[in-house]
Amino acid sequence: MQLLSILLILVGGASLAATAPTCGPSTFVGTDGACVPCPSPLATCSSATQALTCDRGLWLTPDKKNAATCSDASATGATSCIDGWCLSAGQCFYSKRLPAGTYCPNRVLQLCPGGSGVTKCDSAGATVACNSGDGYHLQSSSKSCVLCHGYELWDAASEKCVCASGTYATDIVGCAQCTDFGALVKTCTEAGPLTCTDGNVLYDGRCFASCPAATFADSPSTCKACDSGVAACSGAGPGSATACGTDSSGTQLYLYQGNCVTSNQCPTGANYVPPGTFADATSGTCVACAERFGEGAYTCTSQGATGCINAIAHEGRCLASCPGGTYQEGQHCNSCSTLSSGSPCSLDMATSCNYLLDEATSTCTSSCRLNPSGSLPATYRSGSACKSCGPLNVYACDEGGPYQCLGPSTYLPRARRPHKCITVDQCLALGQDRFIQRYGPGKILFECTTCNAGMVPTSDKYRCVYGP
Repeated sequence: MQLLSILLILVGGASLAATAPTCGPSTFVGTDGACVPCPSPLATCSSATQALTCDRGLWLTPDKKNAATCSDASATGATSCIDGWCLSAGQCFYSKRLPAGTYCPNRVLQLCPGGSGVTKCDSAGATVACNSGDGYHLQSSSKSCVLCHGYELWDAASEKCVCASGTYATDIVGCAQCTDFGALVKTCTEAGPLTCTDGNVLYDGRCFASCPAATFADSPSTCKACDSGVAACSGAGPGSATACGTDSSGTQLYLYQGNCVTSNQCPTGANYVPPGTFADATSGTCVACAERFGEGAYTCTSQGATGCINAIAHEGRCLASCPGGTYQEGQHCNSCSTLSSGSPCSLDMATSCNYLLDEATSTCTSSCRLNPSGSLPATYRSGSACKSCGPLNVYACDEGGPYQCLGPSTYLPRARRPHKCITVDQCLALGQDRFIQRYGPGKILFECTTCNAGMVPTSDKYRCVYGP
């Protein structure tokens, strides 16, 4: 009886709504069609229990402000929602932010009819998006979400689940792996292999890593015998051998440019063309001298190079340069142990053997020298060479000139290089505050310098004292 009364009220309300007047602010259309003031504290309302706005100082409650009708004042008392909102479990939700997989027909929240894989449907319930993260795909023809299983993959063109590469369709388990027929099978049908993985061959309905010894793959399904004396090949005829066996007399053959030859048929390189080779028993091939003993080797035996061209011979090899611990002399490499400090030397020899070249004497030296006696010019290092400092009055120098002078010559530091060694008189002529500072072992080194503030040179000009 109560349900019938509610229906009569709803029907009556609907008929009155068709002829209801337009009410002013703070009023609503009552059940008799007249405008009724909103009860306090409702500032504006759609019914005596449905606030649209509240009196000053009050706010709409979040759970009721979007309800069109309600059964009570609880948080879940909504029985219908206003436009743009969706009813679910007595609450109204914004229709533009519905949970994934739901839609809102007649302002009531419902699951999209397409099933668990649907993440979005239109207002009519038709599927428009699927849960791709869980493997679902949208099939536009059926407006449904399809889930591929096992070894199936989604084919976007046909919008169907198909067997992935390397699998085949069965009537029992869907898609099964082609490796069920063997680890080397690439593609197959339920009847057996169609192709094999790269580098393998199909023969008699099976996949093999290679054809049997002394045969070659003539087609995906056949192997043929290699030529006589050939142990392995890529085909028949000249240039197709990849390994050699023995000839009819039992003589070992060697591989050279795809052919099997006897050891004395390996080119020797005597005339430079073709390049020299030797019969290598380990690899069973004619190995190029240059490949084994260096680029410049043009004749050789299995023991080493016997002739080099545009290269340096060293211990049976032809090298572009001598190895560490040796130096080049002519077309050969000699051990650095044959050199010592004072040995006749060249810049290349010194560089190779961690010496320095004394350019003045053309000998090897461990370090550049000073000139304590004034008898032999001092030298300074430049790269791997010791270059002369020049005059005998220079005790030590570098590329910028002297930085220590042998007395009585005096070192004069200059703002601009080169520094220079001058006489004592030239130093003292530079100013009354100048004096000669003597230092070094035996005070043999002189420097032209100035006294500190408040000090003056002594009469002998070799030191400074405080002035009067």
